[in-house]
Amino acid sequence: MSIDKYLGKTSTYQTKERDASLLVGEARQQITDKFDTGYDVWHCYETTFLVNDGMGGSRVSGITKIRFNVLKNPNLVESKSLKLYMFSHADTMYVTEDAFCWQVRCDLVNVTGPDVVVNFFPVGTTVVYDDVSGYSCNPHLRSNCKVTGQPDFGDLYTYADTRIVSDFARLDELAHENHFHEECVELIFDRLASASHPDNALEVFAKYTRRGGIDIWPYRSKGLIMTRPEFLRMDILTNKTFRG
Repeated sequence: MSIDKYLGKTSTYQTKERDASLLVGEARQQITDKFDTGYDVWHCYETTFLVNDGMGGSRVSGITKIRFNVLKNPNLVESKSLKLYMFSHADTMYVTEDAFCWQVRCDLVNVTGPDVVVNFFPVGTTVVYDDVSGYSCNPHLRSNCKVTGQPDFGDLYTYADTRIVSDFARLDELAHENHFHEECVELIFDRLASASHPDNALEVFAKYTRRGGIDIWPYRSKGLIMTRPEFLRMDILTNKTFRG
């Protein structure tokens, strides 16, 4: 399917039942020879569905957290297709919250690849904030959607086991280019990896602010890294990103 099936176009929302056919996969354009670990973590903030309580069903709402293993999943999922798909669950009944997570995982595996982890955090879940200590942060990450050209903003985080000299000119270039979030992080990773010794450990990740109720935080690394951010864990929920 084409990545522009939904992006930039008027869409009709339906909530009568879950519709996995809404999901659109797109082949990754990755630089696997540069990094040895990669994850994409998505937060779907406006999740809602029904749970069977024996009295017609009760509504639950919260955040669905999804983690894709980049090196094992050949496709990424197009963001608007995921938005439409997640909304289609609104009036779908599940036995438990775990059953909802299982179904979402199965549907995503079918379009992206085998290594997908899904967890649901109901409203009121405790949020963990300290997940970026030890990283250098550049708050001026900006790029444009690959299809619509709409601007995206985020914070870029880097960690290296040796000093990498970089003026982050790549960030200025990205402000005038159109890429998916995942591709932007890989382009930056490639630049920084090229500026360092090939054996040096390196981490690069971005916390993009949400658009359409979903944010995407791509993570790429090489070498033995001991400071991986908390948001890669699926048993906790990390804070949203806000721009003042």
